[in-house]
Amino acid sequence: MPTATHRFTVAFAGLEPLPATRLKVASALLLADLLDIRLVPWTGAQVDLLVADGGAPEGVQAIRAAWAARLPVLTFSREASGRQGESELRPDASVRRIAEALKAGLAAGHAGQPGVNLRSLRLIDCLRLDRRDPGARRLLMELGLFRVVVDLVRGQLHMLRRMPLDELLDHVEDPRWQSTVLDEADWQRLYRDDVTTSQAIAPLWWRLAVRPTLALPVLPPARLQLAAWPTLDLANTPPDWLAVLARLRDEDYTLAELVIQTGVAPHTVRRVMSVVQLSGLALIDAQQGPATRARRGNVEARQPRALLRLVRRLGRRLLGRGQA
Repeated sequence: MPTATHRFTVAFAGLEPLPATRLKVASALLLADLLDIRLVPWTGAQVDLLVADGGAPEGVQAIRAAWAARLPVLTFSREASGRQGESELRPDASVRRIAEALKAGLAAGHAGQPGVNLRSLRLIDCLRLDRRDPGARRLLMELGLFRVVVDLVRGQLHMLRRMPLDELLDHVEDPRWQSTVLDEADWQRLYRDDVTTSQAIAPLWWRLAVRPTLALPVLPPARLQLAAWPTLDLANTPPDWLAVLARLRDEDYTLAELVIQTGVAPHTVRRVMSVVQLSGLALIDAQQGPATRARRGNVEARQPRALLRLVRRLGRRLLGRGQA
């Protein structure tokens, strides 16, 4: 039985001539993977993916609007590392890299939709909690001996076989995971009783993020705030991260503002902001700025200082630099 071709609409904004041309070629090549991609200029309408230049004013405006609408974004940036699996590409990225990034972005955005079974999926793309909605579904994910159910209804990862969690996390970036959408009847009848253990997905993102070689599949929004303090393993959490989280817990910030306020390196701040979003803990408001924040009361303004003192004490203990 022939596999159906899946049709997607991808918008672009602010692209330079070279990446724009290579994007067209990459989209055409993906027809071989049964992905029919229609490229359109960004207008703010609903699309499956936005491809934008993070250094161009038009691209930045489109990215902010897309994040506010919870749309997946693939960004070109001269500051990108060029590492495999990131949703940020250099302007000179090859056609092959662009095609791989397109496929990953579309897979992440549509993995939970019935009838959409892309040939290659990564488990890490299916664990995203930043685009949950009332229609979120359960996915059976299989790779070799690994069998898990990604339950976006409850925000949990159910293991169907006994396996070391760290070993499973070692394979989250493998693109060969096979996915099957489960309806409620199949979940209850075929898989629920086979669950050996369940893990909350949100803490897994923080466990993954401390791995320095892991590329996070998202660029953080222009501005965000932390909705609730995450569940962290303090012994393995860098103290710099705690300083960033303490600021974000009280009010919304941009990356540049956080760098100034905390003195933490930009790449570290970006990573923390990305995990806040991926773990579903982000309050995003692209329209809110310093003028809005300035109207908050003095009681709120005192909260980050207390948190920062706690962070500093924890940091000294973790690093063995002194006693609180």
